[in-house]
Parts: sequence; C-alpha cells; structure tokens
Amino acid sequence: MKQTGGVMNMSGVLTECIYKDWQRGNSVTSLAKKYNMDSKEIKNMLYKTERIRLCKCCGNQFKALTLNQKYCDKYCSKYFQNHNGKKHLKRDEKSWASFDDLINRLRQSGKSYAQWQKERTLELLKGA
Repeated sequence: MKQTGGVMNMSGVLTECIYKDWQRGNSVTSLAKKYNMDSKEIKNMLYKTERIRLCKCCGNQFKALTLNQKYCDKYCSKYFQNHNGKKHLKRDEKSWASFDDLINRLRQSGKSYAQWQKERTLELLKGA
C-alpha cells in the first residue's frame, strides 16, 4: 500500500474513486480538497488512468487519448458537429453481410449500385 497525500492507495482503488468522481463532474480542485492531495497528483492520476469510452457519435468502444475525448476518431467528431448532433449508425457485421449480399445480387442482375439506388429513390418519390 502506498501513502498518497494522507490517503491510502490500495492497488488503484483510490485512482478508480478519483476517476469516477471526475467523470461525475467534480473539478480537479474539488477532488484535491476531498482526497487531501495536491492538484498535480490528481491530474497525474487522471492522465495515467486508462479511459475506455463509447463514441458519442457512432457508439463504438475506444480508448480515449485525452481526458476530454468524446469521439473515436476525427470522422465521428466532424460528422457529429456538422450534422447538428445527429449520430450516424455504426455498421455491425450483420449489416455489412446484408450489404455484401445486395452487391452480389446486383452483380448477378447486371445492375450497378448507382442504378439500384436511383430506382429505389424514384420508387420512394412515387410513393410519397
């Protein structure tokens, strides 16, 4: 057990508590007061903590490189900001498989994906 600023740190239990409190919105200053530690120590603990998060845009799980990272990559970040906070759907293996099936059926029928998409759009417009 390591003594840190008057509080015992038993194999990361303290770090875990500090990280959870920080996620709840507590500032570094308030955490330093609560745990009787220096602000620099709190920041170091937060920076060293592995941050596994869900992307705010697509929902994929990722390891955040910074404390404030909310998106898995730049594409999701830009997409979320440019589309007024709308999420884009993540593609799971099942949806990719159905897309591959569609492409194979189109190849067999001699149509391109663009032709199929155009016909589909015209059908939707007629139905509206």
